[in-house]
Amino acid sequence: MAFDGIQITNRGRNLLAKAEAGQTKITYTKFSAGDGKLAGQMPIALKALINEKISFPVSRLKIQSENVVVPGFDFSNQGISNGFFFREVGLWATDPDLGEILYAYANAGEGAEYIDAQNTSAVLKKLFNFELTVSNESRVTVVVDDTIIYATPQDVADALKNAKDYTDTKIADVKVPDATTTVKGIVRLSENYKDNRSTTVPNSKALSDLYTASMADKGKVFMDDFDFLLAPGVWRVDRSTFTPATDHSPPGAYPKGGLFVAKSDVTEGLAAVHLYVDDTGGIFKRVRTVAGAWTTWSELADKNYAAPKQHSHTASDLPSASTQARGITQLNTSTNSTATDQAATPSAVKAAYDRADQAFTQASNGKNGITAAITGKGGNANSGMTWDQLAAAITNLPVKRFASGTFNGQSVTASSWGQSVEMTIAVALPFTVRRIFVRAVLSDVSSGAGSYPNQVDAFVMTSNVFNDNKGAIGWRNNSIGIGYLEPPIQGFSVKLSGSKIDAYAGGSPIAKIAAYEWWAFE
Repeated sequence: MAFDGIQITNRGRNLLAKAEAGQTKITYTKFSAGDGKLAGQMPIALKALINEKISFPVSRLKIQSENVVVPGFDFSNQGISNGFFFREVGLWATDPDLGEILYAYANAGEGAEYIDAQNTSAVLKKLFNFELTVSNESRVTVVVDDTIIYATPQDVADALKNAKDYTDTKIADVKVPDATTTVKGIVRLSENYKDNRSTTVPNSKALSDLYTASMADKGKVFMDDFDFLLAPGVWRVDRSTFTPATDHSPPGAYPKGGLFVAKSDVTEGLAAVHLYVDDTGGIFKRVRTVAGAWTTWSELADKNYAAPKQHSHTASDLPSASTQARGITQLNTSTNSTATDQAATPSAVKAAYDRADQAFTQASNGKNGITAAITGKGGNANSGMTWDQLAAAITNLPVKRFASGTFNGQSVTASSWGQSVEMTIAVALPFTVRRIFVRAVLSDVSSGAGSYPNQVDAFVMTSNVFNDNKGAIGWRNNSIGIGYLEPPIQGFSVKLSGSKIDAYAGGSPIAKIAAYEWWAFE
């Protein structure tokens, strides 16, 4: 079918005006379909479909722009017992005064499509959308039955695109660190088995080269003189006899066994190690120095190959293992042992691991507690910070400092009676002061002051803000004043003033201003 245009009815226009005035929201409630023909009626004057056949709930509302909304419904012939021409369609809404009204209407005229009954054809499903103009999309809503909502192909495509864009963005934002011995991350492969960087691991070529250069089987010895066997690897020795004086073999060694040759990773040239293990258990070692001279063979293990070529050894015949050499090792169940020639049992290793794990948990909990304390005090910290960063966060915590002290009666006396008096008080502090309180006393020190020389004994206050200072007034308006703090300095400097003394029944009062305790705030 072809609906040329959707028209908002008169009732719909009235509801739109109420929404524009902020009196209500436009709530779309349903769509209805029918086969009625227009016979001179004005679509905008209709209050219902001409001949309604079926209605459908609103299944979606798409905000096209700020002033354009698109309600839609899912048309189906399910439940239709008699076919009809789908010629007219209407959108209904709720009016706060009239109830449910026909909000918008459209008629396809001769372009109507025939809809078969459900029992005469397969179930038919179509998606319809109405594009409507409103004054403000925020004043539009719908009554939706979630059980009948279908996703359009465009909805699915948009959802897939949004999911892909979100995933691509998140993957692009992933920053994988380089791997270390304590942190998982990116590992760089190296084909050089001599690479000693902590951020690389050997690849297959490096391992193959290492095997070739170290313990590769070199086969049977092809020359008589041991001095010339310098290629790293294992040489198989199978002779009838040795002649140490000429072939430089280990004196007293059985002439069948294996010669292990190792080269220095540092010198690359002359330095090498020979370790000969004969078939009877004899072990002999010598070293070729950087200068090219061989040391004397040393026997590392006893042997006895008298006929019929038998030998016997005990563990004491072999050297103890160390971080520099291989050897026999004693097992130890202690997790606190510092012996260098012993190895921990599995139970000791597990106990040590459990202690380390407990220590790590305690350290992690401690860091979390410190982080919470810093943030609780208004600081900036998180559990991913290092200890040095946490220390810096503590140092940078917002702190207001405070100090107090006394002037011990520091005072100034007027030069004569009837004169006012003033003095400057100052204190050096390790912070800039914003407000102070001072206990000050204005007294009459003339000979006729009598038993009550103090005229004003009070606390006065000032700050570094204009018109934020408070003095004190006593009997007969005798008063103490205090000036403003000087420009920001480390500590404070301020002027105290006392009025001239107005004494009862005359006299010749002489004013004295004195300062005692003080309190300063950052």
